[in-house]
Amino acid sequence: MNQAELMNRWILNKELNQAETAEGKIVLDSRPRTLMAILTTKCNLKCIMCTRVKLKPQSLPFEVVERFYSLFPYLERVDWQGGEVFLVDYFKNLFLKTASFPHILQNINTNALLIDKEWAEIFAHSNVSLLCSIDSVVKATYETIRYGGRFENLLNSLDLINEANKKYNGKVNLDLVAVVMKRNYRELSLFPEFCRKYNFRSLLFDTLWPELVPEENILSNPEVDTVKYLKGVLNKVEHECNKHHIHFHCTFESHLRGDMKQEDSLNKREDIIYLNDERNLQFNLTCFAPWNNMFIDVDGQVRPECKCFRAVGNIKCNTWEEIWNGEIMQLYRNSIKNREIDSICSDMCKFYATLDRREKKTERVCQ
Repeated sequence: MNQAELMNRWILNKELNQAETAEGKIVLDSRPRTLMAILTTKCNLKCIMCTRVKLKPQSLPFEVVERFYSLFPYLERVDWQGGEVFLVDYFKNLFLKTASFPHILQNINTNALLIDKEWAEIFAHSNVSLLCSIDSVVKATYETIRYGGRFENLLNSLDLINEANKKYNGKVNLDLVAVVMKRNYRELSLFPEFCRKYNFRSLLFDTLWPELVPEENILSNPEVDTVKYLKGVLNKVEHECNKHHIHFHCTFESHLRGDMKQEDSLNKREDIIYLNDERNLQFNLTCFAPWNNMFIDVDGQVRPECKCFRAVGNIKCNTWEEIWNGEIMQLYRNSIKNREIDSICSDMCKFYATLDRREKKTERVCQ
């Protein structure tokens, strides 16, 4: 099949999926448009807030990952996650195979430390976004949070990416996420300049979740002075980001304003997240993941999205067809369509939904 035929198949699937989603169909003829996969829990770091540092590392076998290939003609985005995906021996072949379908945007979650010149040049010729986890732009703080990492190696990797982008006229998208905690919150004002220098297009400040290091959580019972400082510094960061055309988002800003309570919001049906990129379409649904997306965990368990707690199948023993229109996936779709989400949606999803929705309400008020 040539590129024109592939593109036509991709467009037809997208149009069909949009129509079936708008209709709220329970059994779909279209295929998923986005795929998220945790390829491994192996990592080259031992970050203080990581949930996996005490678990035995595991990876998805290549013979299982090969089954993803049949979905590639229909996908518009793939998210590769770890651990650290660059530790997977088959990842380069997987990335290049995916890159042969130019309509697929590949998103990679990474600490960026293992990106060498060869990888940087591969990225410069690909449709790829790198979400880089960088919790401090101060060497000493960075190395105490991301234990085992060297700040100089991070800077070298970022230089290689930018050099390859310039040399080959590449369009690698760089995004930065930082988990805010006690030991780094006084350094937040330094991030915009770092993003400008290394050509990051966006900056995200995230919450410390799950709470492996409660002594680092400054948001559970924040002191008045801490809240005052964070409000001020977030305004400054947003201003600096806007000046340099860097998109800025903070998942906990509404918490600082005191206009939401986590414990009160978990059961509110109005606070269901918009999980996919259909926000420009006037659908009646409030979550699109079971219509658009499949998430594959490192053990092969499949769910509509990573925060969903109920598996819809296992890619090691079920076919895509059995999973995509299986009984549990139909239950997700039917429950969301009928606003009966309490029995099917996880509390974590509802919590992040609240953060997302409250931010959007604030944006509308500001406009």
